[in-house]
Amino acid sequence: MKFYMSGTPRNDAYQNMEDELCDYRLFSLHGDYRKAVLRWIENIPEDRNLRKAPRHIMLDSGAFTAWNKGHKTSVDEVIDSYSDFIERAGNKLDSIVAINLDVIPGERGRDPSPDDLKEAVKVSDENYKILTERFGNIILPVYHQGEPVERLKEVEEQASYICISPRNDLHEELRIVWSAQAHAQLNDDTTTHGLATTGNKMLGQVPWYSADSAAWVLHGGFGKVDLFIGNKYVNVFVSDEGGKNRYHDQHYSTYSEPIRCKIDQRVLQYGYTMDEVRHSGRIRGLINMGELLAFADYINETGLSTKSTQGTLFGV
Repeated sequence: MKFYMSGTPRNDAYQNMEDELCDYRLFSLHGDYRKAVLRWIENIPEDRNLRKAPRHIMLDSGAFTAWNKGHKTSVDEVIDSYSDFIERAGNKLDSIVAINLDVIPGERGRDPSPDDLKEAVKVSDENYKILTERFGNIILPVYHQGEPVERLKEVEEQASYICISPRNDLHEELRIVWSAQAHAQLNDDTTTHGLATTGNKMLGQVPWYSADSAAWVLHGGFGKVDLFIGNKYVNVFVSDEGGKNRYHDQHYSTYSEPIRCKIDQRVLQYGYTMDEVRHSGRIRGLINMGELLAFADYINETGLSTKSTQGTLFGV
């Protein structure tokens, strides 16, 4: 499984570490995110021997971000932002794929009606046709939870590498069951990307070819580190800013000394002390990135993700 770390790139003192850790990134080009992403591209050295920046990028139109705010994104805006990125990327990257401007049926907090579903599919397909005519097969169509299984077959006919999008407002177990059922309907030569498939069980129980998550940066901001120790993936609150008492049974300070020593050793592998980790959300995020990648490697090695079919990314 290839794991794309979601999140806006930052040019700061820790950027080299982030670039060294992660070779796959997902960037949203929605609104102000686009400016930061383009700055990141400009700062990548042309000489491949002088850079450690991620070489495989997935672009997101920001359709979900806009939908979440009650806004809409036009296909012309997406063409402009995707074209701008690809032009500036030049030969700095090994591959680029981009998500279709899919129309998410319904509204936030309301289940879609049959008419909503029909209209969403119609416009999504129109956008896919426009974008593939402009960019070729780098565009990935999307199948959403809530759409009928017949729609999955239509999406599968559009491309051999597709996105599958579980609903973010449902419990993880329901998302897992639905995702597994969707995969059971696919042809053997179809590969899938899981959109915002953050949960550990989701990654281990559903045969994704690739997936993305922003959990690494979000959890760091919430005051916790995600550590993969042995074959266990655990969340540990280390900052007092989120309320030590609220997370008493999950806080670093409440663990026994032997467990704290294991946590310390894991953190030290990244070159940081626990005091630095407690006071910096950025450092916590970087550690979370490294640990999430270690977990993804474990899934690959142990065969928890059982679908072996390999996809081909479009080379720039």
